Amino acid sequence: MDSASDAALREFLTYVGAEAGLARGTVDAYRRDLERFFAYARAAGHDPTALTSSEPIVDFLHEQQRSGAAEATVARRLAAVRAFLRFRLETGQQGRDVRPTGGAPRLWSRLPKSLEPEQVERLLSNPTLTPPEPELRARRLRDRAMLEVLYAAGCRVSELCGMTLDRVDLRARTIRVVGKGSKERLVPIGDVAADALTQWLDHGRPVFAVRAKPTSAVFLTHRGKPIDRTRVWQIVKDVARSAGVEPTSVSPHVFRHSFATHLLENGADLRVVQELLGHASVATTEVYTHVDRRRMKEQHRQFHPRG
Repeated sequence: MDSASDAALREFLTYVGAEAGLARGTVDAYRRDLERFFAYARAAGHDPTALTSSEPIVDFLHEQQRSGAAEATVARRLAAVRAFLRFRLETGQQGRDVRPTGGAPRLWSRLPKSLEPEQVERLLSNPTLTPPEPELRARRLRDRAMLEVLYAAGCRVSELCGMTLDRVDLRARTIRVVGKGSKERLVPIGDVAADALTQWLDHGRPVFAVRAKPTSAVFLTHRGKPIDRTRVWQIVKDVARSAGVEPTSVSPHVFRHSFATHLLENGADLRVVQELLGHASVATTEVYTHVDRRRMKEQHRQFHPRG
């Protein structure tokens, strides 16, 4: 990246992080998406800090779609570019508004994947707790607790990685989850998840915690450092393989989708699920009602005499 682009990006990221108060994960996503756009624009002969039309942006989005990027990813990258250009306009660094006037690619045209309850049961019971070796037992206690919390609380992987000890109240069976924009929500967890957390905190975490500087992170690597999203993804995939569940159908976010879908299928109120997920708008949560209706249609076709 050239010095002018680098300086412009740093200025924008400082603004959205310090003044606009966006979450660290959102700022990091903006950085990655804008670096990708800057590289594309420069390769096409455009200065990303002095665009004169929306054409390079539209071309970038089409290239992303052709390369197989998910619709949600393309929409997020468009949002990052728009936010950057809006900042440049408001600070007088961009001469004209070149943001595309069309809407972002339709989100959720493909319904979110969720697991069947029996698949969840297989995944959650897979990290067996029998090994006598302290190291392996600690890993399995951690993995089981992480999966239980992902499903019990419906949290995002970034929220799981950022969870701290002071936000876990095992007596009240609640977790204070810090979501997008540093907004907090109180999420209840069931007895099974609370027991898995207790076992990890009492018997697993101390094994790893002594290997690094003290940290308040709930979940640690075997080196004693806070776990990151990449490692959580790897663990979820490994557990899926061991449980005989197709790894490509499972991710940390699929646990979140399953949490919402299963609640609604069993009669939970949409507004309650919205609050538990930390969605700012109920419209975002309503996608899970489409999943529920799809399953109802499948059941109708399967079991109705004239289905």
